[in-house]
Amino acid sequence: GDRSREMSAETLAGHLAILEGRHEDAVVHHRAALALRHHLGDAARVDEAALLDRVGYALLLAGRIGEGVRALHESLRASRRSGNVHERAEAHVDLAFAFLTVDKRPASERHALVALALATTHGYQTIQKNATFMLMELALRSGREGDFERWFNKLQALLPDVKLSPEGEILLRGPHV
Repeated sequence: GDRSREMSAETLAGHLAILEGRHEDAVVHHRAALALRHHLGDAARVDEAALLDRVGYALLLAGRIGEGVRALHESLRASRRSGNVHERAEAHVDLAFAFLTVDKRPASERHALVALALATTHGYQTIQKNATFMLMELALRSGREGDFERWFNKLQALLPDVKLSPEGEILLRGPHV
């Protein structure tokens, strides 16, 4: 119905706002989509966990880390209730990002490892790449050269059409990147 279309429009507007760097606007749009989802209840086709994750990620980008972490924890709980493993993995990788931004490395690493395990088991390639990048960054920031090299090599294997350098530069892009 109309509310379902409205929810989709708010979600798309939120995505666009993120792409344009308007993070506070993204929070507003994603929260509006979540409110419409709550109003629709079981009739909504969109998983609550997905919308909570979008709200949380937008809050992180807006610099509202505490609120973002709370929304992402809500997303984790909702994904467990609904059995949505993809959104559970997505929430974990976003929590890894959140904790990395505030230099809480053990928490970041814990969430990145869970995200990677879920993504690897279920074939979620984008989440695999993001979690591996987080783990590589954590190893770099912690001076763990062996771990950095291992995660770098794993990321390179996940991106066969891209030639990476250990300095983080993309040297050669393939046709599908």
